[in-house]
Amino acid sequence: MAYVPATYAPVPWLMRVWRHCAPNPDLRTQRTIAPLMRSYPGVAKDLSYTTLSRYENGAVPVTLEIVSAFEQVLGLAPGIIGAHLEDSAVVHIDRMQRRSLLDRVDSGLNGPDWHRLSHLLTAPAGGLVLRSADTQALISRLMTEMTVSLGSAYQFRMRALIRLAKDEFTRDLVGDAIEEHLSACGYSVIGDTLELLPKAHHPRTAEVLMDSYQKLEGVALLLAGGAIELAVVEDQITPAFWARLGEQLLADLSQPGSSRYEPAVLIFNLLVRPAQTHLLARLGDRARRDLLEHRAARSAADRSPEETRVLRARCDRIAEKLLEQTRPHRPATLVEGLIYRLREALSDEISPLTGAIVLASSPFADALSHHLEHHDQDLPGAQVTLNSCQRYDAGSLGDTYRQADPDQRARLLVPLAHNRAFPPDIDLGAEMRAPNVERRRLLYAAGMSAHPGLEELSQETGLAPLERTAVRWWSQVDIPPA
Repeated sequence: MAYVPATYAPVPWLMRVWRHCAPNPDLRTQRTIAPLMRSYPGVAKDLSYTTLSRYENGAVPVTLEIVSAFEQVLGLAPGIIGAHLEDSAVVHIDRMQRRSLLDRVDSGLNGPDWHRLSHLLTAPAGGLVLRSADTQALISRLMTEMTVSLGSAYQFRMRALIRLAKDEFTRDLVGDAIEEHLSACGYSVIGDTLELLPKAHHPRTAEVLMDSYQKLEGVALLLAGGAIELAVVEDQITPAFWARLGEQLLADLSQPGSSRYEPAVLIFNLLVRPAQTHLLARLGDRARRDLLEHRAARSAADRSPEETRVLRARCDRIAEKLLEQTRPHRPATLVEGLIYRLREALSDEISPLTGAIVLASSPFADALSHHLEHHDQDLPGAQVTLNSCQRYDAGSLGDTYRQADPDQRARLLVPLAHNRAFPPDIDLGAEMRAPNVERRRLLYAAGMSAHPGLEELSQETGLAPLERTAVRWWSQVDIPPA
């Protein structure tokens, strides 16, 4: 993992940029904000502006309580900054907070609530004990909410599930909820669910990932392959896992040009050298030569220093445009931090998602979404970042979708989903029947937007079995609170 200067780390940087972009100029100084934060739970009654400065510089670790107070003083959405905090071993919940939390379980929990409830259920000194059926129902609900949440609401729910998946008393319930969800949704929204297993080092990782990888196709296959890649990175390839994975990779790598070849190559490239050598020795001569030539071609296409310089210069120009539009105070650290994050999100070919998620929680998300809709679409991380950023006028994406040609329409499906903005007046059945449409992503955009045509679509005869299951699931799912 690349080194991130403390002052550019997600939480310190987001605190700083939100303060400098505050609509109320009086809230743009630490001297004003610190006294206002003192009345919130978990904040020291003598919090000084110098201590707040140290939080913003990354010199002192910040707590969820501090960040929550900061968000509330600035009038920000709950968790927009706090969701980027590393999970701590303990979250202190007093009796009144616990009572309030449990009273709100039936009416709906937001992202921070789920985070606190997961700590309550897994407390090191003895978690809250509920009946297994009640805990299972909560975890199943959390699983569904995670898959259809956005931004900080999603991050909090995923973190809560990881904590529950690691706990010896709740891990099996999480495993059951994962398998139930995969089947119930017709494998239509699975990437985050599958990645949860290796992130939590869950004992069912091998079984569920391999079952999915071996039977899925298209985008779903790529998502299952991505979860296996994460399992490799997380060192989760046990002997039992390798027994199935190795044989499947041999079969897939023996068929260059097939839809399974590229996902297999991506997994192969992450394996340790002895495992790669073992597979190469078992491949036929032609397949071995094709694989080595494929890897050599990719290495030859690696970016030159001059190409890197050009990409970074383009990111710097985007930073200037964003600053012109948002007009914050512009201390050097804010400008440098924005450039750092844009370069990470837009010019990093390996992992642009990290930078994209941070930018999506910043005051620049709306302007960046509009920019990438029309400009710099060829940057390596442009699509991932456009997918991640929400905007204030979400309906404008729907307007663009109506007028776009088929290629551009495909590019807009995930941004539409993540803005819950797929146009409700578009005939969903006709869209599904259009040539070359990515039906899975179309269903995702329609489902996340609660499209009124889902119920009718579920009655159509031209759907594949998994598509029919997915449409029915999307037509019934409840979109959670923030």
